[in-house]
Amino acid sequence: MLKKKLKETTFFLNAILFTTLSFASTIHVATTGSDDTGDGSEANPYATIQRGVDESNQGDTVLVFSGTYFENVQIMDKSITLTSYLSLYPENTDIINNTIIDGSNEGVVINIQNIYDYDQYNTLEVNGFTISNGVGTGDCEIGEGIMSTTYDNKALIVQNCVMISNDADNCNISSTGDIILNKVTMRKLAIVGVGYFWNVIANNSIIYGGIVEPGVNYDHNIYDISYSLLPLFWEGEGNITANPSFCDALNGDFLLAENSPAVGSGENGTNMGALGVGCDAIDLSLSDAPRVPMAYTFHQNYPNPFNLTTTLSYELPKDSFVDVTIYDMLGNVVNNLVNANQSSGYKSVQWNATNNQGETVSAGVYLYKIQAGDFVDTKKMILLK
Repeated sequence: MLKKKLKETTFFLNAILFTTLSFASTIHVATTGSDDTGDGSEANPYATIQRGVDESNQGDTVLVFSGTYFENVQIMDKSITLTSYLSLYPENTDIINNTIIDGSNEGVVINIQNIYDYDQYNTLEVNGFTISNGVGTGDCEIGEGIMSTTYDNKALIVQNCVMISNDADNCNISSTGDIILNKVTMRKLAIVGVGYFWNVIANNSIIYGGIVEPGVNYDHNIYDISYSLLPLFWEGEGNITANPSFCDALNGDFLLAENSPAVGSGENGTNMGALGVGCDAIDLSLSDAPRVPMAYTFHQNYPNPFNLTTTLSYELPKDSFVDVTIYDMLGNVVNNLVNANQSSGYKSVQWNATNNQGETVSAGVYLYKIQAGDFVDTKKMILLK
């Protein structure tokens, strides 16, 4: 059902984008423009994305020419398409690398608050940018690159974007609401819980730091992840677990090496992620791609709630003595899952709802805690019978 929704949404997006560019207002932004004397026309553009957004109305397109924009953009209660010239030249992915929104370490790069917009006929979309140098929070409830709050009004669509992490503990995108990702290269995605559940669709994307769910303690969100690369197994058609083999990730180059597993692994043989091949094959044993996590991370168990078996995943940036323990809500030890030295990397362990004596435990809420070096974190999970 969700896969059908993605295909229908893609068709709808293409139709809307054509209609928007052809008939609705298109507001132009360029680094050579002026917020004082510009009028948003192609001949006389604005200088900042924020001015273009402020001047836009429902259904408008803010079309951004290549360049670097040092801004923290606010999109409030309106459905617009914020796009680079990639929408006009979709085969030229160099436009993504050359159209940069830089948050200057002063806050979220793009803050979207679309709580009171009930317009179902226009899309809310970000397309064709490199988004960098944002500031989020370590709990991922505020994302560095994009922070989106839409609740149940409509989905945010993010396409053809590269999200460069400023802080390894943070998330590139944090969404409180439905979200659709298509051909996005990013480290970590957060789906934030506030008492609702969200629909999350990702296709042809590289999410090399995984998906987290801060604040989720209810029925699990609905995911349709397909033809995407993640650090840990995720159920879905065409998904792979691998080192993405970027050309030079440490220096911000997220083009794919010729021998990257993401090359040709997307839907219909396309590449996963926003960018294409940019360098020769590399020796994976020497690759500077993020094979080793950059920070300690403890993920929400999956699935949650669960019946019989669930998986607990965590990341170790260095060799550590690791203790992972299950507790009941009274603080009594139920099961010591891990108690050993482990090498750095992406780790996971399954719990089959038994105690240390091998006996099946009753349904209810349980705590699970990790301690690795000085890192300590505790989360809740729900066992159903």
